[in-house]
Amino acid sequence: MDEPKPVYITLDVTQLRRPNERLALRESGMNLVFLKAGMQQVPFDQMVAKMVLSWKEIVTVCQRATAPTVFEVGPGLTPKVNRVGLTAALK
Repeated sequence: MDEPKPVYITLDVTQLRRPNERLALRESGMNLVFLKAGMQQVPFDQMVAKMVLSWKEIVTVCQRATAPTVFEVGPGLTPKVNRVGLTAALK
């Protein structure tokens, strides 16, 4: 059985604006899951609840990704996991 692919989950969306960090993420070969900026305004206990609600979908989309992919999770009542693009396409 293949080892699970690494997944990087973060609330720090500013990494996408910093060239050196963007380069490191692009070269990491990992699936990336960003919690959208609106999540920073959500109380911590509610943020955890949203992650728990989204966890199965996060695992599923990451397992199905055929190439390292960037996803985002929004702060909505029923958080959705949206595909943003390929990790290799981060410029």
